Amino acid sequence: MKLVFLHGFSGQPSDWDACLDTLTPLLSEQAMDYVIFQTPILDFVPLEQPHILIGYSMGARIALQTACADATACKGLVFIGGNPGLETDVPARIDWEENWLQQLEAEVTNASAETFINAWYGQPLFANSDPAILQALKQEKRAGDIAQWREQFARFALSKQPNLWPKLGDLSIPVLAIAGSRDSKYVEIMSRMATLLPRAEARFIPDCGHMVPREQPHALAKAIANFLK
Repeated sequence: MKLVFLHGFSGQPSDWDACLDTLTPLLSEQAMDYVIFQTPILDFVPLEQPHILIGYSMGARIALQTACADATACKGLVFIGGNPGLETDVPARIDWEENWLQQLEAEVTNASAETFINAWYGQPLFANSDPAILQALKQEKRAGDIAQWREQFARFALSKQPNLWPKLGDLSIPVLAIAGSRDSKYVEIMSRMATLLPRAEARFIPDCGHMVPREQPHALAKAIANFLK
């Protein structure tokens, strides 16, 4: 069984470590083989054979775009805390993203990500995340590659991606749509996706905000394992 993991914006392969520590023994009888994409550089994941795509946030959008572009390359999809696309308020979203991009540009010039990190994780999106986990993540991010984040944001921000909502009804592969139970915006998105996709289920991880792979990696791994079995 071939799995492909895609991290979120400013993420890194180690974001999946705790999840994989639990997932690997749960799938020990299924000859699991996996790869983690460090930084997506295409609008889709190039696959030589059918894989199961597992993506979080930005990575979830890229995984969904890959599946919609060529369903034969994908045997299944685990879509975690992502958004299939913008349907309304596109100009406002573009302005919002441009503001963040300008902040990233300034941080690259200053060679420091401190201001951006504090502002980014101060958004309401992360208000329901575990404070200790959030603080540890912010500390890790201080050693991140700001220029790489700028490139990711410039290429893969939500307004740069196509609106895939109209295509969900044609996607015949099995899909597991996941959100943290305290992440109300994405609980609503996953619920709606499950009604539109022909073969989908929505799962909400208890006691969890938006950052599911970091906040509840073991519960996430169990949900993925159940889906794959």
